[in-house]
Amino acid sequence: ILINVLPHSEEPLYGLAFDVGTTTVVGYLYDLKTYKQIALSSKLNKQTSIGGDVIIRIDYAMDDKAGLKRLNDLVIETVNEIIEDICTNNNIDKNRIYQANFCGNSTMQHLFLKLYPTYLGKVPFSSTIQESVCVKAKDLKIKINPLGVITVLPILGGHVGGDTAAVLLSLENDGKNRLVIDLGTNGEVAVGTTYNYKVASMASGPALEGYGLENGMRGTTGY
Repeated sequence: ILINVLPHSEEPLYGLAFDVGTTTVVGYLYDLKTYKQIALSSKLNKQTSIGGDVIIRIDYAMDDKAGLKRLNDLVIETVNEIIEDICTNNNIDKNRIYQANFCGNSTMQHLFLKLYPTYLGKVPFSSTIQESVCVKAKDLKIKINPLGVITVLPILGGHVGGDTAAVLLSLENDGKNRLVIDLGTNGEVAVGTTYNYKVASMASGPALEGYGLENGMRGTTGY
């Protein structure tokens, strides 16, 4: 994809990678010429003001006419605040950022793309889309170069999203058997080797964040 034509310059070009978690959003800045990580920043996902887990947010998107827009606005605000922090702290012009890749669990990716997550809340928990998505930054109101490309990783199925796809893509194709566990608010497990993995998801939030607990506390240091 041809994004822009620039005069020869020693100025760097930048790209971002985001993990959009149910509780926390993390952004990483990379130099696209050297592929070195330059900075990172993280923030609480503003969607937590609506609810702590994906089921609450799915219900909110379905039951409130403005619910989906509100959830989308909140996650976009979170992402743009992270971009602002990274650029301010590292003296970087947003217009020099031409690429941003995003991954997250299935619900987070639907809400990020402003897609109704209706069937993620019903058996058999199917997603609206599964393939990767590429759009212009201006279309999602992501504050990098307006012509920059936003890529959202593919959903593997149900509540196993692009965050698991990102992990599997990073593994070496060496034929070794592997067990991969992601203990987030929405947790995933993958077992397999090279190009053949079995994946599943589970709710880790009650233990990690404490949401939904009527007695006791989240898994943290006691007092």
